Amino acid sequence: MAGAAARRPRRGRRGRARRRGGAGRGGQPRRHPLHARRDAQLDAEGPRRRPAAGAGRDRRPHPPGGPRARPPDPAHPGPLLAARRVSRARLFSGPEDRRIKRALCIVAHPDDIEFYCAGTVLKLSGRGVEIAFLLATSGDKGSKDPEQTPEQLAAIREAEQEAAARLLGAGAVGFLRHHDAELVESLELRGEFVAAIRRTRPDLLLTFDPTPGYRYHPDHRVVGRVALDAAWPVARDRLSLPDLGAPHETAEAWCFGGPAPTLEVDVAEVLDRKIEARLQHRSQTGSPAALRHRWRAIGGMERFHQVDLR
Repeated sequence: MAGAAARRPRRGRRGRARRRGGAGRGGQPRRHPLHARRDAQLDAEGPRRRPAAGAGRDRRPHPPGGPRARPPDPAHPGPLLAARRVSRARLFSGPEDRRIKRALCIVAHPDDIEFYCAGTVLKLSGRGVEIAFLLATSGDKGSKDPEQTPEQLAAIREAEQEAAARLLGAGAVGFLRHHDAELVESLELRGEFVAAIRRTRPDLLLTFDPTPGYRYHPDHRVVGRVALDAAWPVARDRLSLPDLGAPHETAEAWCFGGPAPTLEVDVAEVLDRKIEARLQHRSQTGSPAALRHRWRAIGGMERFHQVDLR
């Protein structure tokens, strides 16, 4: 017993280290199971060769703040950052941007322009920009009067839109006369928009943002998508719908009614005129006094998502 006790390994840090690093079965050094598994995999794959001198390796960039990260040099921004700066610089800065000479509003119904962008239209027309309106429908379903026919309502609403356009300083007002709430994305509708774009040759397109979900009017979503598709690339490309006029490249679209605006236009100085244009739509107005009160409280800013079409 005394001899066995004398041969018992000493406990302590050195003893543990000696056991971990000692020999295993068959006189082989003990190895961690993960190391043994890795070595077996390497043996199965065969010998590996080191890459030749100068051969490139696919290296992931160091994360920001990593050991090789460098702060951006404003004098040498690199191609991607430089391209992004150029793109931002060439976006229109607002209605006062002198590069805007002509603008086209493509909407779904009479009174859409007055709701979403009439203040911006007033600021554009006030400095001499040529403005044209194109409406996909005449709003022939927007009435609760059981005695009124769609044809009667469409005629009333077209007259109301023309009166509002005069107050906004717009020139041509076009009606495609599709039925309200029945618009679908079609080559026919796209062609009609392309013809209007090539005829009016706008620098700026104002239309709906097509991204909001189902809670918005379906005609708004359709008009936004088809108008953007018509402006780019179809109206621009010479070989696309060549019978609809000479190709034209619209520089930019301002899309209203969307969730992610990139441009805010202060229209407080023209708000009363915007309200008067909206009130021309008498068939769609219950209480003019209530509308004035509500719009004066919330209508001083118009918001758009800018889309570079160049």
